[in-house]
Amino acid sequence: AMETTYLHYDNKIALYCQYIDGYLASATITSSDVQCEKGTSDDVPRNFERCVFRVCPSDRYRQYEAAVAGSQPVKYGEIIQLQHAYNDSWLTVQRAVHAVDRTCFKV
Repeated sequence: AMETTYLHYDNKIALYCQYIDGYLASATITSSDVQCEKGTSDDVPRNFERCVFRVCPSDRYRQYEAAVAGSQPVKYGEIIQLQHAYNDSWLTVQRAVHAVDRTCFKV
């Protein structure tokens, strides 16, 4: 039988783009920019730690709640945040947020 696994809060993930065969990564460890690092599942980028993001709840109360209760599964339709696992910056697609909060990446 096939085992089903679900995405949980606090899981670490990498975002892969099939269109250009690469992983989303921070440009440098201290940079707020992201870029695509060429690689495949068989040939990951040399600095793969720059490609890893942590799945977090969308608000601080839920982050605390998830930490207390242990790793909870993400439910369909829930808004999540992605935090860079190495430098703790937040991934965002809202340019206005990056302009105000320097702990966010530009996408």
